[in-house]
Amino acid sequence: MEQVQQLLEILKETPEMALWGLTLYFLFILLQLASWVYALKVIMQQFIKRYFDYRDKSLNSKRGVEIAEMFEKQKISGVDYNLLIDLLNSVKKNSNYLHESGIRNAINKLKGL
Repeated sequence: MEQVQQLLEILKETPEMALWGLTLYFLFILLQLASWVYALKVIMQQFIKRYFDYRDKSLNSKRGVEIAEMFEKQKISGVDYNLLIDLLNSVKKNSNYLHESGIRNAINKLKGL
């Protein structure tokens, strides 16, 4: 604080230099504040990204576990998971993705509709 007061006393002697000095000092303070704000912004972005990635991952793993448990409970004998994967791949038709319409068509064909 003493250094700032000494600077202000020196700058009082030359008004033009005082304006430049004060301008530079306030720019320095603004840059410091901006760097803290930017650092907080980056930290919050990373926190939000990791939170939603974790939430999505846990939600997807829960769904996968539910499907696996249902498959284990409802199979009669030692049915291999590869057969379930083959069944799902046959529903895809010509695309690389499962579509709701493809699943609905497969259900209708299995029910005989």
